[in-house]
Amino acid sequence: MLPDDDFLRAFFSAELSNSSFHHRDHLRLAWLMVRRHGLVDAEVRVTAGIQNFAAANGHTARYHDTMTRFWVRLVAHAVESKRA
Repeated sequence: MLPDDDFLRAFFSAELSNSSFHHRDHLRLAWLMVRRHGLVDAEVRVTAGIQNFAAANGHTARYHDTMTRFWVRLVAHAVESKRA
């Protein structure tokens, strides 16, 4: 498993292989972005990042905006619960 900063760099530069980006990685991405940037900014970064990643890997149609936003918000809730 890549360290967090390497994972984020590889994801946002689309250097991470599509076959290496699974559901767990979507959650990891959301978790890291929420913890570093807060919900509002994380939602923007994650949705744009996944759209760009999908496009770079020829899977534009696989992106689902509602599900992406739902998971980012659910992860943000978990982050806030953990802090309380």
